[in-house]
Amino acid sequence: AILKIWKNDSEHMRKYIKSREIRLENGINSSVDKQTIKIFLSKPVNLSKILINPLEFGDCKNPTDGFVEISVDGKKWETKKDTFEFQQVRPFEESNLNNLNYYFAGDYARFINFTINKDACILKGYKLDIYILT
Repeated sequence: AILKIWKNDSEHMRKYIKSREIRLENGINSSVDKQTIKIFLSKPVNLSKILINPLEFGDCKNPTDGFVEISVDGKKWETKKDTFEFQQVRPFEESNLNNLNYYFAGDYARFINFTINKDACILKGYKLDIYILT
């Protein structure tokens, strides 16, 4: 296959996942280690999307290159195929490219790493929103 396209809607979700998306309110810890935002959840969840918005904008750049890794146990890691040299989905009118929105297709994970270009604004401080499927 040259190209694989998936939709993040109830029709295309894994059968064992109900399609209700909620914002995860508790059990989230995160830290920055060099160029990586490390997210630790209190338990494994089915991820829908993670939104990372910068708190600072001075002398820094957009998150232009990098990759995402997920793990259930923190030992065995899966590198996601979609890098964010491009944004997976972004409204045409949106002009704020400093934020990073990453979409998952119900991936089951407890640990998530975002490795980003070292001059990205979100490495200086960020607001994190995690959405899961229940």
